Amino acid sequence: MGPLPRLEGRWQLTADDDREPLVAEYVRVGGVHVQAVMPPRARGGFWHVTGTPYGTRLIVGDVVGGGFAAGRLSSQILASWRALAAHEPTIRGVALRLDTLVAEWGEPERFAPAVLMTVGSEAVCCGHPPPLRYRDGGALPCPLPPGPPLGLMAMAGTWAEAGELALQDGEELVLLGHGLDPPERPGLLIEQVTRSRGDALGLHVRREPG
Repeated sequence: MGPLPRLEGRWQLTADDDREPLVAEYVRVGGVHVQAVMPPRARGGFWHVTGTPYGTRLIVGDVVGGGFAAGRLSSQILASWRALAAHEPTIRGVALRLDTLVAEWGEPERFAPAVLMTVGSEAVCCGHPPPLRYRDGGALPCPLPPGPPLGLMAMAGTWAEAGELALQDGEELVLLGHGLDPPERPGLLIEQVTRSRGDALGLHVRREPG
């Protein structure tokens, strides 16, 4: 399997063995290009990118616990995200409101590691591996303040904080769920998710120059 064509859409990518196919999506919003690769078992995985008055905003994460209940909660997170991202002035404010949603879901064992960002501006890391910044053939984790997963902030007594996350021309971001090793370059994300045989999803983010 090679990289996706640069066309918006959704594909099923069949592996070389008898495993279920991956689901891959490619979208473009406000000059930001996002490729998402999701294993078939990622029931609790979620992601979304949307244009807002505050810039292009993105969320990626997964509900811990698995099963159909995780899928229901991830759907509710995305529904709330769509409304909050368009009206909440700060990405930290969005994270705090989503934390309350997950905490009040009624299943204490459910929580959701996630990254939320206004692309090219700031991001909040909620118990999720930080984005990797790729430039000139190398990758470095973005230095974001660590915070608890969505749903656990009150229990931890620590609230998520936003950090600056500029994105310069020629730089690309890759966001990986727990258990995924970084690809050598962003274009190899599909192969990396395929090899992992896990349930973590990955995102590749790049912005148009100018």
